[in-house]
Amino acid sequence: MIPTRNVSLVCWVCEESFQVEEPRGYAYLGRGSDLCPRPIGPDPLPQLVHTCPKCGFAGDGRAFEAAQADEQVRLWVLAGGLGGVETDGAGCAKYQRAAQCHANRRKPSPFQLSEYYLAASWSAQLEGAPEAAGALQEQAARYLEQALLEGEVADGERAIMTYLAGELHRRSGAFQVALQLFDEAAVEFTRHGGPKWLLCALGQQAGLAREGSAESAELAG
Repeated sequence: MIPTRNVSLVCWVCEESFQVEEPRGYAYLGRGSDLCPRPIGPDPLPQLVHTCPKCGFAGDGRAFEAAQADEQVRLWVLAGGLGGVETDGAGCAKYQRAAQCHANRRKPSPFQLSEYYLAASWSAQLEGAPEAAGALQEQAARYLEQALLEGEVADGERAIMTYLAGELHRRSGAFQVALQLFDEAAVEFTRHGGPKWLLCALGQQAGLAREGSAESAELAG
C-alpha cells in the first residue's frame, strides 16, 4: 500500500468541495529512457491527478487553486465539453481528461500539456497498453517542442527537456528528428549544464536512433 494523505480541494468551475487522497511518499526502482518511473509497489500516478465529482473538471492539485480559475474553461466544462463526469478509471484516461481541460484555457501552457500527456503515456505503459502510450508520447513531444521554442522551459532544464523530446520522437520512429534533438540537447548541456546521466543517455539513445530502433530502453547512467 502507498501511504496517503487527505487533501481538501474546491473546484473553481462549479464550487464543489471534496476530499482526495494523494501519496505521501513513494519509491522507484529506476526510470525508463523516457523518464517513465518504475515504481516499487502500486503505481502512484493515478492518485496525482483529480476529478471534480460534480462537474468533471480534472487536473493535478495545482489546477484546482483559485488563482488558476479560467472563465473559458468554466463555461466549456459546464456546457458539457467533457461529455460527463468520470471520477474513476485508469491514470491514462485521467491525465488525458486533465489535458483536455487545460487545452481549453484562454492561454494554455504547452509545457503543462506536455506534462499531462507524458504522464498519460507513463500510465499507459504501466497499465500494459503500449500502443496507447506511443500515441500519447507523440502528443507530449509536440507540446514539449513548442514549450522549448516559446521559452517556457528554464535554462537549467533545457538540456534534459530537449533530450526528452528527442527520445519521445525516437519511440515513435521519427529517427532523424530524434537525432537532431539529441544534438541540440548536447549543445544545451554545454551552455546550461544538466544531470550527470544525461550525456551517457544521449549517446545510448542516439545509437538506437541510428540503428532505426524504436524499442523502449532503461535510462542510461
